[in-house]
Amino acid sequence: MSMSYSSWGICLFSFAILIESACVRPHNWQPIPHLPSINPPTKDFTLIWEKEDANGLPQDPYWGLEKISGEFPPREQTEPSYPCKSDPYGTACTENKNLVMDPPQFPNSVICKVGNLGAKFNGHADWIVASQHGCVDWENQSADGDYNFRMFPDDRQKAALTKNNDQFLGLEFDYYETILNSRLDFWSAFRSEVNRENDDQHGHEQEIRRLLHPSRPDVNPRSAVTGVFGLDCEHGCKSEIHPVLAFAIETNPDPDDDTWVIFVRNWGDEGFCSRYRHIIDFEGNQLAILLFDNAESVGPSVIREKTHMFATNGTNIAFPSISDWRTRGPVVSFTLPSPEQTMAFVELEIHFKWHKFTVPSCSMPMPALAISEVTAEPSDAEQYLRDARRKLKSQDQSAVNLPVPLAATTQTSLVEMPVPETIRIRDFVTPARPVKSVKGVPRLVADRKRAERDIRGIQDLCRAYKNTLPPFRGHDISSEVCDETKLHEQMRANQK
Repeated sequence: MSMSYSSWGICLFSFAILIESACVRPHNWQPIPHLPSINPPTKDFTLIWEKEDANGLPQDPYWGLEKISGEFPPREQTEPSYPCKSDPYGTACTENKNLVMDPPQFPNSVICKVGNLGAKFNGHADWIVASQHGCVDWENQSADGDYNFRMFPDDRQKAALTKNNDQFLGLEFDYYETILNSRLDFWSAFRSEVNRENDDQHGHEQEIRRLLHPSRPDVNPRSAVTGVFGLDCEHGCKSEIHPVLAFAIETNPDPDDDTWVIFVRNWGDEGFCSRYRHIIDFEGNQLAILLFDNAESVGPSVIREKTHMFATNGTNIAFPSISDWRTRGPVVSFTLPSPEQTMAFVELEIHFKWHKFTVPSCSMPMPALAISEVTAEPSDAEQYLRDARRKLKSQDQSAVNLPVPLAATTQTSLVEMPVPETIRIRDFVTPARPVKSVKGVPRLVADRKRAERDIRGIQDLCRAYKNTLPPFRGHDISSEVCDETKLHEQMRANQK
């Protein structure tokens, strides 16, 4: 029996018991263009930047300690008074304001807080919406359904990495929100290969490399990404972009057919140790992505007959405007519906022809990580879930024949959108400087679809184990996680 994570997507993601009228809006990120970098920084985890992206937001940000002493945080010291190893988001460690952290909630907090019982939140601390350029490869699909990529920044001397990052920035996005119903050939093939990787329980590194970069599978493709930047402290306080909002991968760096696959949205959840949907209010609902930051390639034109675009059915999203930022590179700008109304998703495969083209400098980094084997002591919540499933499969194939999650059956389909007969390349105009306004932080509310999917997944896992789950980090969590009364209460609250 197949065990593909994308086939059943269990996780212990939570939904708080909230009165619906008390929380009427998700958390709204208010990215303010031209927000000044704090320079010079005085604290180790102050996020700084020297460039703005095509939205006027931070591009390729990095931590203050790199500016102060040239090293990645946390500092190499053993003094117990140093706070930033365990509390990098505290006021003693960062000068950035309005960080967002998820408060602990049942049942995800049962697992996410094991081994860190004094934590004030469930793993994620988010700094700001930002963009990053670099070279990417595939990591895995985690037990909560997230697709995980690794991005190796263009400039590793000024990269928002920590000493726990292994030289790459984590990129994560929910499979069910994005790739589940993808129509592009690239993502359809990628999805199928990941399913096979999950079923086989070992990495399909070579097959996936051939999909990402067919002409040079041994070299990682160039990429650009925009999303919510922060630290994942359930996985060792590593820097990551999660959720990814815009993702562009160059699959064919050929001057006569330079091919990019792109998806964009202005919303997204943050995986296992979170329970919220993040709503991003871009100026005018326009999200622009600078594909690469290198002015040496000049004279782009679009090969229309090879270009394809798909979008959420009923959204009628227009083809993006294509512009040339003469001192930087090509920009693709999408105008999206309000994220609160539609949760629209757009994907584009676009082909460029260049008058002059500089081949990207990406090279093969550290060896890709294969899916880990079952271990006696899982290191984090997602590995715990993954190991628990594999143990079930090794004991009884039928035990993991779990239902397809609700979200997988209700996701809105994508339809093909028209490509204009003529696609003009205009000069890029940098975002206007808006008047800064001070707003209070709106309330956070749960993602209903994801919450229901996850609660059902918890119930199925507990039943399969007859309410006796494997221990996690020496803790027996069965009685807490498998409390059917509390799970029913969560489900009822979610359905109000």
